[in-house]
Amino acid sequence: MGVLNQKSVIALKHLKKYRNSLFPIEKEIYSILENLSKKHPDLKLQELLRLRYEKSERILIEQQRKILNKMEKVMEKFPDSESKEAKQLLQESYARIIQPHSKPEEQFFRKRFIKELKRIHVSDKNLRERLITIAETLPCSATSIDAFIVKYSKPYKLKYIPATNSYKRMPRTSEDLAVRLLEPSSGSDDHIFPQVEFRKIEARNQRTFRLTMLTSKKTNNEKT
Repeated sequence: MGVLNQKSVIALKHLKKYRNSLFPIEKEIYSILENLSKKHPDLKLQELLRLRYEKSERILIEQQRKILNKMEKVMEKFPDSESKEAKQLLQESYARIIQPHSKPEEQFFRKRFIKELKRIHVSDKNLRERLITIAETLPCSATSIDAFIVKYSKPYKLKYIPATNSYKRMPRTSEDLAVRLLEPSSGSDDHIFPQVEFRKIEARNQRTFRLTMLTSKKTNNEKT
């Protein structure tokens, strides 16, 4: 109905009834928006979030740097023949992180970083797993209030286009922000018995049955 793109005082009125269903990070963001709206009722939700952008960016940069520092210490134990590629990835990531107010296409991407890290060959499996485990503690919008604020304060997001191997700018709206608050708590039909295993048994013509349960989208994703 478009109400979530209207003034924050109107949008929050429609979100309020879902407040108790929100997960901790989303509930905290809601509280921040609610408090800011009292001072700036005519601003939209995303405009309110931008008021906290610079503060959250400074905090997020410090959180990210600490984790990359831990990774750097692990990399010191790599053989010289294997450390070059890993250290280069780390240096490039440092450069992206410390660049303030960067455009979305220039910013540090946690998922992309971890994906590239997993491609690097490390003969010592224990060191490799340790490195990836540390990398996975990097803050994201699901685990960090400041990462959430920085991400959803951006004026647009990037959508990858496989056909052209390029990114397309997609505007972020207050409605996107509001839906993101609600989405993790939305109902999800979760297969207790994994569909992959079900199909294997079905292929062998064994009789079985499949059960589902109602859970949150966040829980279903984490289980996957």
